[in-house]
Amino acid sequence: MVETKIRAAMLALCCCATPALSGTATVIDGDTLDLNGKRYRLHGIDAPERAQKCKTSSGTTWSCGRAATRALVALIGTSDITCLTHDVDKYNRDIATCHANGQDLGRQLVSGGMAWAFVKYSERYTAEQSRAKAAGIGIWQGPAEPAWQFRQKS
Repeated sequence: MVETKIRAAMLALCCCATPALSGTATVIDGDTLDLNGKRYRLHGIDAPERAQKCKTSSGTTWSCGRAATRALVALIGTSDITCLTHDVDKYNRDIATCHANGQDLGRQLVSGGMAWAFVKYSERYTAEQSRAKAAGIGIWQGPAEPAWQFRQKS
């Protein structure tokens, strides 16, 4: 019985995720990168769009989209990254969990207030989002329109 459950779990993993791909990445924006000629969208997060602006608690505008892009660049640095694909979106991007230096990039971006947990698709990073929001860091330092709403207006 236990062996059957293990086989079923392993089969489910094989069907739902493709093998990890590793290499040097080029950052496109706060939640998208290219790895070995393939475009990846980080699973479970939505970072501000590149041209998106946010506000501080005092009402000052800042370029949160560019800040999110810089944050992803800094997290990766010169490290190789590894991505595990979960799905493919309508733009033919692999939706993946990616790691650099042993760290989940999506988790780090949400923890640092540089992305929202994209709960429409995953609740993986909701605890990190709650902590970032409580600390008032990044996109949580003032009013910020979620990226999915910002895109609808563009």
